[in-house]
Amino acid sequence: MVFKPLTDQGLWALSLLQGYLFCRLVAYKESPRFLRLLRVAYFFAFLLMAAGSLCYLFSPNYWDHVEPSIAMLGLNFYVGRELYPPIDSYHSTGRVYGPLLAQIQALFQLLPFDPIFNSKLPGVCSFLLLCGLLPRAFTDQTAKYSLLALLPFGFCLFWNRPDSILLLLCANYRDWET
Repeated sequence: MVFKPLTDQGLWALSLLQGYLFCRLVAYKESPRFLRLLRVAYFFAFLLMAAGSLCYLFSPNYWDHVEPSIAMLGLNFYVGRELYPPIDSYHSTGRVYGPLLAQIQALFQLLPFDPIFNSKLPGVCSFLLLCGLLPRAFTDQTAKYSLLALLPFGFCLFWNRPDSILLLLCANYRDWET
């Protein structure tokens, strides 16, 4: 089952709508009517992406060919195997991602669910947290709705890779400043 608005054609249409809204932003940046429209667009974008992330979470397989190897890195770390094979080994389980992704994956493997479901949880949870933090992370009224700028990336926002975790860390950077 594929969530239709998140296919390439749906994302293309959403990108056109986003481009139109942001072009209008220049003229109506301080308009309460435009900010209200932006809030509504953010709400619908959140609903769309949350529905897509839940469809992905409960799907019995992965949507990308690298995702199982990310899950295997976490499982390897969880059972105590080496994360990166020796250079003269024939194994190709090592990836360019650092050990933090494997540690996060291993932490979620402690949950009593299916390993595929557990490996998808970090990305989906961090994406949903990101959606809640974006309006709080910025002081500019229009920057608060920056999720709209992320819409064309579709599934990349919550799949089993470090992208959503890095976005969440960047959104929290303001809280880390001393």
